[in-house]
Amino acid sequence: MAWIFTTRLFLLPFLLGASIPALAQSESRELSPLQLEEKFQQAYTIIEERYIERVQTGKLLISGITEMLRAAGLSNLKYSDVVPPTHPRGSRKDNFEAFRLAIQAIRVKSGAKVDLDTLVSGMIRGMVSELDDGYSSYLEPEKNRELVKYLKGETESFGG
Repeated sequence: MAWIFTTRLFLLPFLLGASIPALAQSESRELSPLQLEEKFQQAYTIIEERYIERVQTGKLLISGITEMLRAAGLSNLKYSDVVPPTHPRGSRKDNFEAFRLAIQAIRVKSGAKVDLDTLVSGMIRGMVSELDDGYSSYLEPEKNRELVKYLKGETESFGG
């Protein structure tokens, strides 16, 4: 289960994983491309709808795609290299389509060497970093499991 941790979004730790059936299941199983797109869409929607301050979704999109490019080892490219400059931005539908275009272009340009989960996680990290908020962050599934264990008091320690 992956989630966005923030005090400014007022999210519960299990929200993202519980909202997407694929993420609520065992994480040892690889997610399908459709489930990964749902993961992105859920994170995007949570940021757009629940962040306290109004967010500029076009900037979220550009930052997310820039981080995907970095994750794919294509940091020499920019947004307009993977999404046509004429593609509209701003609406949820347009931004989701731009995400799909970027994923396809990045996979082609990288020779499909980077997996989709890495790209989607990069997209989410980029969107959260665009918030420029020290209280909001994205936790990868493994870090989330560690935090949940810690919060439940399941950590191991020495002493009494």
